[in-house]
Amino acid sequence: MEEIVTAVEHGRSEVAHDLNKLVRELCTLFAVLRPYAQKAQLKTNARCCAVFLADSLYLVHVLILMPYTYGTKLPFEHRQLSFFVDLVPQLRRLGENHFFAMLRHHQEQLVSTLRPCDLGPGLSRDRTFIAAEAALGAAAQQAKAAVQGLAAALPEQLLREVAGVIVGIICQNLLGKLFALQHLAPDEVSCVTALFTAALAMSRQAFAAAGLAEGTQRRQDGTLDDDVPGWAALTLVADLLGSEFSRFLERRGALVKVLNREEAVRLMQLSWRDEPIAPEEAWAVLAGGAD
Repeated sequence: MEEIVTAVEHGRSEVAHDLNKLVRELCTLFAVLRPYAQKAQLKTNARCCAVFLADSLYLVHVLILMPYTYGTKLPFEHRQLSFFVDLVPQLRRLGENHFFAMLRHHQEQLVSTLRPCDLGPGLSRDRTFIAAEAALGAAAQQAKAAVQGLAAALPEQLLREVAGVIVGIICQNLLGKLFALQHLAPDEVSCVTALFTAALAMSRQAFAAAGLAEGTQRRQDGTLDDDVPGWAALTLVADLLGSEFSRFLERRGALVKVLNREEAVRLMQLSWRDEPIAPEEAWAVLAGGAD
């Protein structure tokens, strides 16, 4: 743009228009060649995709500021040479589309890795539990590696949000498997609790590895409730699974806040054996007294 301004000042309008065209062609080359050259990495490598997103958004930022930075240096009839806002939507979509594709890929990989983590009957058998524990550890390591890669280029706020999404895939996957069960034996209850507690501990490492302190500005209590979808629910379930009704009463505020009726009733069904109150009746009591 400095060269465009200089060309206009010297009355070389044709050169100025050629330079404007060159800027547009360079942006087009970025949009075409960069994704082509890094096609495989952009989908599978979180670090590579984070850098590409940052570069795309940086270009968008520069193009938006062009009229404010150089427009006043150009005569009115040539100010259109500093306008490139028509390129902004394309470049923004380019970075976002590849970034979302990378997130979908990691979601698929995490779900696939967690497949052996079966919470159903037989979990208390050593071989089954070890397989489930190994799958959970592998998924946590994948999430940690992805978040570390993203930390190379993303600003802290966006990094925290995306890290929450990635870790949330693990939390929601485990919760979905639990709430799909119809029955848990007492020894299986303890196994599920151990797995959920381990999942919470390992997932925290993803935030620590990326240099993210636990707790948002809204929450300074050292929890990830606001950052990770399903975190509060997984924490509560790990605490309450296998407990008696009195314990549910103690935690009824949190229970009603983070679980819906169906989830809470299923949690009670999986936890209780000889409670004198039915889970549906217990929910009515808990929901009625939550305020």
